[in-house]
Amino acid sequence: MTDKELIINSYKSTLSNLRARYKVMDPEHPDKKTISGMISSLEYSLFWLKNGHEKPPNRDISQRSYEQRTEYWADVSLVTQYHKDAVVLIGGGNDDELKPSQIETIDNALKLLTDKEQQTFIDIYANGHTYQQVADLYGCSKGTVQSYINRAKKKISTAIKEGAISQ
Repeated sequence: MTDKELIINSYKSTLSNLRARYKVMDPEHPDKKTISGMISSLEYSLFWLKNGHEKPPNRDISQRSYEQRTEYWADVSLVTQYHKDAVVLIGGGNDDELKPSQIETIDNALKLLTDKEQQTFIDIYANGHTYQQVADLYGCSKGTVQSYINRAKKKISTAIKEGAISQ
C-alpha cells in the first residue's frame, strides 16, 4: 500500500467514527459544531486526495446558461407604469404619477423596440442602472449597451417626428 492509500484509509475510518459519534450526540452538546466542522474538513480532504483537485461548485446551477440562471421579476409594462424616468426621454412631465395617456405613449414607444433594446432602455432610464451595470447584467460590453440605447432613442425620435407616437 502506498502512503497516499494509507492516508486515505485512515481518513475514511476517522470519518466513519466521527459520523457515528455525531449521530448519537445530543443536539445541544457543545462539541457537535466542532465535530461537524471536522467531518466537513475530512470530506474535503478525502475528495482532494482521491481526485487531485477541489470539489467543483454545484453542477446544477453552474452548468446552466446565463439565460437559464436569470430570473426576471417584473413585466416591462408594469415597470414603466411606476417609473417616471422613462417618460422624460419621451417628453413626459415632472408629476409623480403617470397619466393614462403617458402610459399609453410609453407602451407604444416600447413596442417599437426589439427585446434587447427594450430591456436596456428600461434598465437605464426606468431602473436607473449605469451602462456598465446593464452590460454586466446581460453579459455584453458597455459599447453594446450604448448602441442599444442609441438605436432605441433613434427609433423613438423617428416615431415622434413621423407622428406615430404622440408626445
